[in-house]
Amino acid sequence: MVNYTTAVGKSIRLKGLPSMLIEKIQSSVIIPDPPTYTATTVGGDVETHFHNETTLDVEDDAEQTAKNHKAWEEYILERNRINAELSERMMKLMLIKGTEVEMPTDDEWIEEQAFVGADISKIPEDHLGRKYYYIVTEVIGSPDDLNYIMETIMRISGVSGEAIASAESSFRRAMEEAKVNES
Repeated sequence: MVNYTTAVGKSIRLKGLPSMLIEKIQSSVIIPDPPTYTATTVGGDVETHFHNETTLDVEDDAEQTAKNHKAWEEYILERNRINAELSERMMKLMLIKGTEVEMPTDDEWIEEQAFVGADISKIPEDHLGRKYYYIVTEVIGSPDDLNYIMETIMRISGVSGEAIASAESSFRRAMEEAKVNES
């Protein structure tokens, strides 16, 4: 376990998670394959390949080029949606099971949020939903807090450095997309 004090002065304890549970969450979403195109080889065989940003334009075929770009845009949107969903699931897992935080025994924190104008109707009634809401609105004070918490929980849980870096990158993208969608 690791003790940590957030930017807002809240003390929490970080603990490892069962690796099988992490894998179950990660495998709960299916990342779509990119759109495909076909190419005929010199020998006359037809091969199917995944598109990437460099294969979308078809020389002398504006209609197919437009279709390829549309399919690529749809693929990117769906991939980003699924990655954001996975990031949210992983964040919930880590904050609910990977942290020990002392929940207030009264509703003063809710009264304070109401007093400053927060929409307290969004606060869940169930224990886990309320704990998660409390952690993200009262305990985590900065993106650096959240990055440290998630990285530390993954490290304690035995997640590889490469997987941690990938998760951080995915999480940053999800946070950036959330900011854009809030605008």
